[in-house]
Amino acid sequence: INAEYMGQLVDRLDRTQISRTSRLVSKFTGMAIQMNKAIVGANAFAHESGIHQDGVLKHRETYEIMNPESVGLGKGELVLGKHSGMNAFSKRLRELGYDDISTAQIRAIFARFKILADKKKVVTDEDLRTLLNDEINHPLEVWQLESVQISAGNTMTATATCTLLQTDTEKRVMDAATGNGPVEAVFECISRITGVNAAVRDFDIRSVTSGADSMGEARVGLLFRSDSTDGLELKPRVFHGQGADVDILYASGKAYMNAINRILTASSSGRAPQPVSV
Repeated sequence: INAEYMGQLVDRLDRTQISRTSRLVSKFTGMAIQMNKAIVGANAFAHESGIHQDGVLKHRETYEIMNPESVGLGKGELVLGKHSGMNAFSKRLRELGYDDISTAQIRAIFARFKILADKKKVVTDEDLRTLLNDEINHPLEVWQLESVQISAGNTMTATATCTLLQTDTEKRVMDAATGNGPVEAVFECISRITGVNAAVRDFDIRSVTSGADSMGEARVGLLFRSDSTDGLELKPRVFHGQGADVDILYASGKAYMNAINRILTASSSGRAPQPVSV
């Protein structure tokens, strides 16, 4: 805030949390942040034009009225790969503003990072943020999606085989289902196993970074009506789920599973809610 206009007034806003807060709101609302969104979009501080790049290198303020660090984006991107260790990984998390996560969470995220690094040449800051959001901001897991196998093509009916783990009993359940496409087949398979047949209101998947090996981040919104303890009919609500992986079909399944777990934990009776027609 410009002191010339504010005089002696001061604020206690921590602007370095703007980017992280924006991602948190995106997570809870199920609405993706547009790539060209001012300040918090992926392209907010990106410069592709040669003239722009030259201007930024000579005098950054020419094209940027604020720097990325001031809104919590960090200084450029530190490239991490499969040979990166825990120390470099933890340091980068702190630089990205995630200094309040536990050691156990860091280990869990690091394990996923190593798997991702084996599949990609480099892991970017955006990949790390996606892993963090996917690992930390998830509901109580009644079911876990362990594996997905797909058989699909433009001349055949898509078939999905899924294996789910019921966390309280440690029981693994496998089933198969068909659909008009591979995503619908995965959703139907998960519904068969969990017993939750909610209506899909919206579904979206986007590339986290550029390149054919980019992670895919899927979001799904399920419309359902939970049971009421007092006999009153409750209005349908939408629960959102999110999942990320280099395999976009597995990411879609994780997003659907995430939303199903929210439905199950929100159901007051502990039973699967009735589907809602749309």
